[in-house]
Amino acid sequence: MKQLLAVLWLVVAPWTSAADFTEGKHYKTLTTPASATPEVVEYFSFYCPACFRFEPLASDLKQELPDDVFHRIHVDFLYYVDSKSRTRLPETALMLSKALAMAQAFDIEQEVSASIFERHFIARDKTKELGQLQADFADHGVTTERFMAAYDSFSINSKARLMQQATRNHNIRSVPTVVVNGRYEVIPNGLSGSKNIAEEYKKLVQYLLALPAE
Repeated sequence: MKQLLAVLWLVVAPWTSAADFTEGKHYKTLTTPASATPEVVEYFSFYCPACFRFEPLASDLKQELPDDVFHRIHVDFLYYVDSKSRTRLPETALMLSKALAMAQAFDIEQEVSASIFERHFIARDKTKELGQLQADFADHGVTTERFMAAYDSFSINSKARLMQQATRNHNIRSVPTVVVNGRYEVIPNGLSGSKNIAEEYKKLVQYLLALPAE
């Protein structure tokens, strides 16, 4: 049923004609296999200020697309770096990937993501230890015991590893990056001259969803 809704959405959604979007300017075709079903994947990091600014558009995409089409993957190449001592904590990237996987499993992804982003870029308190994430989840009803049980579980560790694998398979080097149907990567700079970049971005995603798998 959800696959049928996805197809119907692609048919009725108003999108700009193919002539308005150009490969190499607005998107590039990847060598990775096409996804079996329609999907829009945002690669991002909670440590990325541009990803924080992208959140409203990401939220719009998720709401406007059919269920189970929009997904997010947390990358592992950005992590906590102390602004004064320059001490690096690369393990924090995995901590946050697991936090995203847990939030998705608990069906509180939007709420937890907002808490982490706001703490990082409004309160300026970036994640450097697990206790900060425990507090974020506690704000949304997850006890410390439940948090730790999930954090150490096989399923959450597996999901975090799959995020790492997808990041490498699609050669993601910067964030936020959006990949459509496993084959098409959006080039945001191609929309820089648009009067309404957010709307044009969404039209571009719709257009890429409708492209045939190659």
